[in-house]
Amino acid sequence: MSFAYGTLAPAVVSHVSLEIQPGQHIGIVGRSGSGKSTLAHLLLGLYRPTSGRIEFDDLDLTGLDAGSVRRQLGIVTQRPYLFVVLRPGEHRAVQPGAAARGGRRGGPDRLRAR
Repeated sequence: MSFAYGTLAPAVVSHVSLEIQPGQHIGIVGRSGSGKSTLAHLLLGLYRPTSGRIEFDDLDLTGLDAGSVRRQLGIVTQRPYLFVVLRPGEHRAVQPGAAARGGRRGGPDRLRAR
């Protein structure tokens, strides 16, 4: 399977072949710009391969219900955020450690459950 962002653009994911067994957990790691997020978008059906195909249980992803497929996958993005409920109906995105890195603090860096 390969993917490019346009018909004239070079492939950003090229000749990838992988098989993940039911219940198996995998991690996709690599340098910045190596295509990790693009590969995750492909597996979620957010992008379509420019060549090849993605199958779940021998069924082409394009023929499956996207919501059903996405409920079965877990993705941790490059910039994880937590959603904190402050009061019923009120929430905000929190980027853990933002204050320690000199970034804008969106909420608490430490969460406590009682």
